Amino acid sequence: MGGSNSSLKKEQIAEYELLTFLRRREIIKAYDLFKSLILVSSNSRDYTSNIKIPAEDVIDKIPELRYNPFGSRICEVFSSSKDRKISFEDFLDMLSVFSERATLSVKTAYAFRIYDFNNDGVLCRKDLEEIVRLLVTTDEQRLKDEDMKRVTDNVLKEVDVDEDGFISFPEFDHAISKCPDFLLTFRMC
Repeated sequence: MGGSNSSLKKEQIAEYELLTFLRRREIIKAYDLFKSLILVSSNSRDYTSNIKIPAEDVIDKIPELRYNPFGSRICEVFSSSKDRKISFEDFLDMLSVFSERATLSVKTAYAFRIYDFNNDGVLCRKDLEEIVRLLVTTDEQRLKDEDMKRVTDNVLKEVDVDEDGFISFPEFDHAISKCPDFLLTFRMC
């Protein structure tokens, strides 16, 4: 799986185990996958953690991102340098958050960030429209404007407790707490 080919030191692996929800074997597997992405991206053999891979290459190689309507946004959120490039530590953070051992609070915080397309700290009507658009639009079909308004109005009616026209993180957190399948669905297998 990569123990002998991996250039991660035991100390690095131990530190990553402390900082993520991943186990040693998963970290090594992630590193091997990241190395393969580097080869696809740049033909480089330098596997150091300061290498960054374009988000498009990560999305193309990882089926859970390629077939996820939020794949591009997920990479954008996890790119620590905000340049749509993913370092090994960004990659590890992403896999950790989407792992089955990540806590509900961590998953909820990242889901909120992913859905907050304009990064203003609340989910506004435009964010909700983008979420719905990504979930229901196909090449052949898209919602009519009045249907989009009806859907976003209903979401705000259900989740926007203080009726200020936005969904704050506490309101989102409260809504997610009522979704028993969230922990099972917010992950990469």
